Amino acid sequence: MGRVQLFEISLSHGRVVYSPGEPLAGTVRVRLGAPLPFRAIRVTCTGSCGVSNKANDAAWVAEEDYFNSSLSLADKGSLPAGEHSFPFQFLLPATAPTSFEGPFGKIVHQVRAAIHTPRFSKDHKCSLVFYILSPLNLNSIPDIEQPNVASATKKFSYKLVKTGSVVLTASTDLRGYVVGQALQLHADIENQSGKDTSPVVASLLQKVSYKAKRWIHDVRTIAEVEGAGVKAWRRAQWHEQIL
Repeated sequence: MGRVQLFEISLSHGRVVYSPGEPLAGTVRVRLGAPLPFRAIRVTCTGSCGVSNKANDAAWVAEEDYFNSSLSLADKGSLPAGEHSFPFQFLLPATAPTSFEGPFGKIVHQVRAAIHTPRFSKDHKCSLVFYILSPLNLNSIPDIEQPNVASATKKFSYKLVKTGSVVLTASTDLRGYVVGQALQLHADIENQSGKDTSPVVASLLQKVSYKAKRWIHDVRTIAEVEGAGVKAWRRAQWHEQIL
């Protein structure tokens, strides 16, 4: 085995998820098979994001740092063979964003440690990713408990002759929901044409927007429900829920 047999970071109580403003404590552990001279041993806590132009591409075209804090665990010297532990603690910023990973970018929080060795020797490095969860408080959004209503009209024509239209009015019981809550959906469809409509479909969509040199929008369906179509010259009401 080499001189450095173990070099790792562990967080207190095995935690991996934190909230903004919380302390993050842990230990850097080193096991040596022989003495190791060093210039410094440092640990760094960082939060950053990167955005790419192509899906699942690690070549970022735009990057941003949220926080970057460093501590010196030991100054210039030599570590004898055996086990060594260096405790550390950081205070996470109250403005730290939620961890996120998507096809065009991610927000990553991690702790990195480094043993800086004398000149012409290889430095030793290790890292550990942790997660920050900063949920949005829906109570802070005005009128979040009010119903949400939208309406759309589709007109039909054949050879420049108007043949009718379909009017759709849809509403939900609230403007905001939490995970596990049922979204109560109501739709009113008035078919003012001579043709039956296709089935009515309601979809819950997730839209993530990434900003680099240009905007990239990633839209995916989270849940979907389907109802019967509406006969020609008829009106129908539809009630459904989405979890």
